[in-house]
Amino acid sequence: MPTPMPASCARARPPRATRAWCWRTRWACRRRTRQLEQVTSNRSRSLMQHSATSADNQEAIQQLPRQDDAEQSWLDWANGYSTLAASGLTCTRIDADGADFVLDKANFPPNPNGAVNGGIVALVADQAMGVAAIRTAPAGRQPVTAVLETHFHRPAFAPLTLTASVIPGGRTIRTVQVVVRDKDGKHCASATGTMSMTDASGGGTGRTA
Repeated sequence: MPTPMPASCARARPPRATRAWCWRTRWACRRRTRQLEQVTSNRSRSLMQHSATSADNQEAIQQLPRQDDAEQSWLDWANGYSTLAASGLTCTRIDADGADFVLDKANFPPNPNGAVNGGIVALVADQAMGVAAIRTAPAGRQPVTAVLETHFHRPAFAPLTLTASVIPGGRTIRTVQVVVRDKDGKHCASATGTMSMTDASGGGTGRTA
């Protein structure tokens, strides 16, 4: 009859709590790995989309309607502008005095209170300024943001409406004021931008509208 193995030499089975901790750790690691893989994939797609958008924007600037074209031509151009579309804005009016926009839903997680993130409010205000300013830009010029100032008055609950008003100026500078209203029509943010009119062929500094 074989001699039994001493208890001290037998392989001890981990306590139930230890086994549960090991399984939770493995599951958390696998979940984190999948999340990192998803983030990497999303960043790769974002870079590809950004490259395509830059090329699309350059083409769109070359296809601007004429100053005396009908408002519908300018509306079609604005809503086909890839940067405006990427920001989630829809242009509903554009003329020599300014433009109106609607943001139904922000392409970014909301604040804890459900309001649109302040950075997104500033971003869409900047886009609204650029489109409004380019409507009155001299031939061969395009606006780039030189100064952007945004004031937040109350939480911005979507959908938002933006009204951009162009203040007449010189040949190389435009000032645009944007009023942002929330879903109830309350004035929730104000933005003012100084737009520098640069050579549409690619000269100047700053970013395009």
